[in-house]
Amino acid sequence: MERTETSSRSLSVYKLLLLFYPYQYIERHGAEMIQNFEDLQREYPLVAVWLLIISDFIISVPREHMNESTSRIACISFLTYIPFLTLFAFGASGQIFGAYPLQRAFMALVEAHVRVAFALIFVLPGFGFVLMLGALIADLSKQKNWNPFSFAFLRRNILILILAALGFGIVLFLPAHDMVPCYLTRVFSEGIQQTPTILQYCRTHY
Repeated sequence: MERTETSSRSLSVYKLLLLFYPYQYIERHGAEMIQNFEDLQREYPLVAVWLLIISDFIISVPREHMNESTSRIACISFLTYIPFLTLFAFGASGQIFGAYPLQRAFMALVEAHVRVAFALIFVLPGFGFVLMLGALIADLSKQKNWNPFSFAFLRRNILILILAALGFGIVLFLPAHDMVPCYLTRVFSEGIQQTPTILQYCRTHY
């Protein structure tokens, strides 16, 4: 009985992992993958099964995404976010833990090549976001009677939607990044119910 319950929970977790694969790939191979997992559970110890599953997951998910055109565009678009995310990580860690040699060296490099840094940090994420939207629209144009508010739409485009949301957040953050520390500080001190007043204050002073 315990073995059956454990196997059922493992299968539920495995089905969640399948959400990370491209939608088209799971449409073709999902039932076969689930059947293979159930067979493995019956024949081998659970620990051995999960070691095999995790090692295969790490290799196969990126590979299959690169084989799907929409996912490939999403992955390429994500690369355009990396300079911004790197700068954000260095800046945030500096604010939290204080400046340290690697952070100071990185910021000095940015300041020494302002134009290149501007293109990489500000222009590239915008380009990636537009590219992501184009891929999403192109995918939608291939579908008939497709409901963008359905779970099927979310499942089909989960990766590109997550990355598009990240890109949208970056695009919004860039012109207003000076306001963010102001907003967060005053929200914690005055309360979120004062958001309209806080936003007005931060817009005026930053």
